[in-house]
Amino acid sequence: MEIEKKLENIDILSDEENEEMDTKEQKGLNLRLFQIELTEIAKRGCNTIVCSDTGTGKTRIAFDIIKDHLKKNPEGHVGVLANNAVLVAQHYKAVKLLLPEYEESTMMLTGSSKLSKNLHLFAKFLPIIIMTPALILNTIDSGNDPEILSSFTLLVFDECHHTYGEHIFNKVMRRYHIEKDKGYSVPQILGLTATLGTGAAISLEKAKTHIIGIMANLDVEELSIVTKEKENYDKFLKNVKTEIIQLPKQPIKDSVDEVIETFMAELERKVQMAKDHLSENDEDEEAMRDVILGIPDDKRSNQYITWCKKLEERAHPLMGKNLPLSTEIKLYAKYFKILSECLEINLCLRGESTLLALEEKLERENLGKPSLVTIENDLANRTENMKKKMTEMFTHQSKDRPIDKLLKLLQENVKQDSVIIIFVRTRELVFCLEEFLKRENYKFGRLTGQQSGDGAPAMSQKQQDDVINKLNAGELQGIIATDIAGEGLNIERCSGAIRYMCVGNEITSRQFKGRIRKDEGTYITIGEGKHTIREHLNTQRALLMTDAVNEICNMRQEMLKEKLKKCRYEILLEEKRKQQKEQEESLSKKDHSEYAVSCTRCGKFDIDCENIFLIKGTHHAVIDKNKAAKITQKRLKKKPYKEDDLEQLMEWYHDNCAEKLGTVYLYKGIRLPVMGQGRFVYYKKQDKPRKPLPIIKWKFVPFEKSLREIGEEQLMEMSGVL
Repeated sequence: MEIEKKLENIDILSDEENEEMDTKEQKGLNLRLFQIELTEIAKRGCNTIVCSDTGTGKTRIAFDIIKDHLKKNPEGHVGVLANNAVLVAQHYKAVKLLLPEYEESTMMLTGSSKLSKNLHLFAKFLPIIIMTPALILNTIDSGNDPEILSSFTLLVFDECHHTYGEHIFNKVMRRYHIEKDKGYSVPQILGLTATLGTGAAISLEKAKTHIIGIMANLDVEELSIVTKEKENYDKFLKNVKTEIIQLPKQPIKDSVDEVIETFMAELERKVQMAKDHLSENDEDEEAMRDVILGIPDDKRSNQYITWCKKLEERAHPLMGKNLPLSTEIKLYAKYFKILSECLEINLCLRGESTLLALEEKLERENLGKPSLVTIENDLANRTENMKKKMTEMFTHQSKDRPIDKLLKLLQENVKQDSVIIIFVRTRELVFCLEEFLKRENYKFGRLTGQQSGDGAPAMSQKQQDDVINKLNAGELQGIIATDIAGEGLNIERCSGAIRYMCVGNEITSRQFKGRIRKDEGTYITIGEGKHTIREHLNTQRALLMTDAVNEICNMRQEMLKEKLKKCRYEILLEEKRKQQKEQEESLSKKDHSEYAVSCTRCGKFDIDCENIFLIKGTHHAVIDKNKAAKITQKRLKKKPYKEDDLEQLMEWYHDNCAEKLGTVYLYKGIRLPVMGQGRFVYYKKQDKPRKPLPIIKWKFVPFEKSLREIGEEQLMEMSGVL
């Protein structure tokens, strides 16, 4: 029976998924000699990691292994795991070019795919599924198929160097090790990477330990590297020029920076004054005092942002003891974080862009507006004064700024037949730089992740696809991206990559450089002294990594197997300990009836957790018609999410403090207020005074597992309420 009939006429491919692959290239695999060598271990049925430089066709190698695997195992099922939806879509499109015979029987799935919850069903009959790794864990944890791994006969991990620590790849492999230990069937493992990394090692031995750890995590005993066909391999390595530009230190303080930092210093003094109202005899107040005393000196640093988050976090438990003081400190924390981020934008751009970013951030957080709350009104007035002073300082800013150097580089490197990728540290800076370059008459798109982060809005999969399609169609001169574009992204016309005021490790350095697909391309790092020093260090660690890989490949097999065996034993012990702890926590789970939640901003919008019900096990709906009179609904600021009988309609806000608390959904024809993560604090109803804690993620809330699924009774209660 054909696939379409098995799916009962469900269209498994979205419009975006049906994009045609470039037909200029010949269909089929057509491997080079070195690529054939890299397939040998996997084709023996052994687990392996293919280690090959960027641009040497690892996707082609993987698909050749997949084809061979399915030929030898006609009933086999292959899962290809990629870190994000952009790479999933790229691999899916590559199937049409490299494995045209499997085009109609291959599926791509991501978290935003409507059919993602059906993975366990598709895995029973589709030969190839390309997906994000979280879908496997979701399938196991939801109970849909705890043994989903046994449905696959081959799992491919793209960019497998991430398989350590708490990365999602490693979480999948921990389940694999448990299943294998129980004697269950597990798939063959194939890892793909250009850079195994060193784990910040400072010696060859430590670099080897890191790489052997990744091998153990992936249950690999042999690395696939080129040895016999080295001459053939070297022919296909791109000749990329590397340039590191260290910006000179500015002789005088930037005028806009001075205005922002002066305001921050004023607020810091106010926080210090608030400290004097805290008791040394109260655990929560003492913890807050310690945080306040630890204000970092560098207001533009990551440490300062971390301090802001700690300040806000420590203010939550004070809500039940001293609500005005808690509110005041949380407001300061929000302003500190916004102003610190603006200092970063001012460093990378100019004062005009910084002011626009400041206004956008304040609007997003509903700050900087006249208010009946005295402290909010005072901060709003002070912010207006600061904005006026910033505007006055625009003409006093130096004309020799980092952005001027970037513009000069673009003038030299932007060409009609090629594209440039500019990498920056935050998605906020991606948005600001895109607008800036637009005003300079450049056509750059932006590419960021689908998960919300650092306050800036996320991109949907369709938005990501649109940018890539425009780039490939020649409508854009390049893209500005966070590290989402740093790994695996294949843009054939890419002739240059610029890391602007940011730096990572030896892996990201090689990966970012690897985005350049044109020979004689240019990879440029431009930044302050701390950036350029780190980039030089990365170069040295990359050499250390190469030496470590070679030594491992030449290590006596008995010695290597013994080291791997010990690592795998430790992996099993650790995972079993975690599972035991989770079981104990599950047995002692808290009942939701003991808790209530409240608005994180004002602490005056309380919801009894007995009135919180789940929609499809995920969305937290408030079933209390008395709350309807205390909320305001506003138009959505993004494209609404739709899924079968569930659709986003509006945003909802607390009337008293104007804080956004969530989204109104239409479910089975009934409008329901759904709560947003990070918008509420929770507390035990019996605690006097209450001691609230923030809801950062629902899965970490102690009563989450006791919440009930919404039923007809609750839907009837909310009928016509909103």
